[in-house]
Amino acid sequence: MFSWCPPFAAGRTFRRLLDAPEVRGLTPRRMQHVLQISRKIDYALRAMIHLAGLPEGRIAPLQDLAVTLHLPREFLAKILKVLAARGLVRSARGAHGGYQLARPPREISFLEVIEAVEGPV
Repeated sequence: MFSWCPPFAAGRTFRRLLDAPEVRGLTPRRMQHVLQISRKIDYALRAMIHLAGLPEGRIAPLQDLAVTLHLPREFLAKILKVLAARGLVRSARGAHGGYQLARPPREISFLEVIEAVEGPV
């Protein structure tokens, strides 16, 4: 949940977030909470977020997804095939084919996407 803060305070907070970890007082020992994810998970989440932002019923062609998200087309195709098999996206074949979410975005969790492409966490 987001909380409101005055614009001047938000600017300072934003600048602090951009500072190097050492400036913020974080040492390698205190940075152990950083989550590292595979490229497969990264690309799957990025594709799902993009599809969630499309108007309802719109189909995104694979080529458009790859170009827009700056992802390798063939690797993205493999990821989307897995997501389709798991029922997270729907694929349409043909000249006007592509991908769209199989369910409303609110019903799809990041965990579900992660487990679809990498297996149980």
